[in-house]
Amino acid sequence: MKIVYFIRHAKAVHDGTPDFDRGLEQRGFSDARLMAEHLREKNVKFDKIISSPSKRTMMTAQIFAQVLGYGKNIKEVKELYASSTGRIISVLNDVKDKHGCVAVVGHNEEITEVCRLLSDEALEHIPTSGVCAIAFKVASWADVEIGSGKMIYFDSPKKGKKI
Repeated sequence: MKIVYFIRHAKAVHDGTPDFDRGLEQRGFSDARLMAEHLREKNVKFDKIISSPSKRTMMTAQIFAQVLGYGKNIKEVKELYASSTGRIISVLNDVKDKHGCVAVVGHNEEITEVCRLLSDEALEHIPTSGVCAIAFKVASWADVEIGSGKMIYFDSPKKGKKI
């Protein structure tokens, strides 16, 4: 079984900074920490964290890594910035099979759309700092495809509860 936790970046500043270079606002820091703590309470451990290289996604990934005790390098994948669902699935298909549980930190609308396409849920919207986990009954990441997963977790800062 393979599990991917899709994480939408935390709330970013809107101060005229170029999109790629926008960091997190204070609420973004606290919301990302809260969501990471929810995962820690569930004993979630990532084998690999993959992130868009934008500043806000990397900052979000670093918060999750810190809270969850992930001591490895976060893999920056340029295809996750200004991406498409096809590219995100391709990134997943390239994950080494030794990794059973991965996190993908990215942007909306692509994160919501890929969760909708891969899972059995009609998910409407993943808000900033939202987390959606999808499990796949496959031995290889190469076998992950549209409709092959089951959503096993969804949470967001405003939701306040976990499925």
